[in-house]
Amino acid sequence: MTLHPDQPVAPILFQLGQAMFHYCDENEKLPIGIILSFTDDGKQAISFRVSSLPAEAQTADSFAGELFFYRKAAPFCITVTGTAEICSRSPFYIRFAVEQLTVHEFAANSYRQATRDIQRKFAAAVF
Repeated sequence: MTLHPDQPVAPILFQLGQAMFHYCDENEKLPIGIILSFTDDGKQAISFRVSSLPAEAQTADSFAGELFFYRKAAPFCITVTGTAEICSRSPFYIRFAVEQLTVHEFAANSYRQATRDIQRKFAAAVF
């Protein structure tokens, strides 16, 4: 999904309401924590607080990051990549500038059908 430069990101993300925040470098992606509260910080940025960061991120003013927005039973999830800027260090207040937003849509019945298939296979294996 491509956003117009003037289109706010937050309304799309607020539909899901929670995200997993990752610290990214060239070799790895480290999970930092679940974000349940975030605010719209401009047209292409969101802000939130985290209690801790990896040592590599604590010494930098900014770093590459990823937010994975999801909600159980939602027909889609969203991956947002961008740059996390540390605005405050106690607790860590992050301003996340969105560079790319990817929407992953699920087939309407794929989750339900997969659950039924697993249940049938499990029931057939039990003797």
